[in-house]
Amino acid sequence: GPRERIQERLAGEDQVILHTKMKMGYDINHPIEIFAAKAEAGELGDNLPPGAPIEYIDLSETHPKYVLEKCDQWPDFVKEVSNPDPNLKMDHYHQSVEALHKIGIACPNPWLG
Repeated sequence: GPRERIQERLAGEDQVILHTKMKMGYDINHPIEIFAAKAEAGELGDNLPPGAPIEYIDLSETHPKYVLEKCDQWPDFVKEVSNPDPNLKMDHYHQSVEALHKIGIACPNPWLG
């Protein structure tokens, strides 16, 4: 709001550090530490209580239950992703272009360079 001390609280590293101190009462040295502070204090915006698992807040941390490398399909997935042969299914391409257009993103024509 207009009366808040920190107007651009997430504009840069210093603002994240100050915001964490002012709003949460936690001293952090780097913005990445905000996740540990939120896990300890809870995250009201996500309705998470204090002591919530950090992987519920820091989405770069994989929840142990959902480690993809442990899935039966992992080797097949890696093989397909690593496949150097192009996908020539033009219907997939056109569906993707249409989906991008629906959300307002222009898709360049790969054949025009």
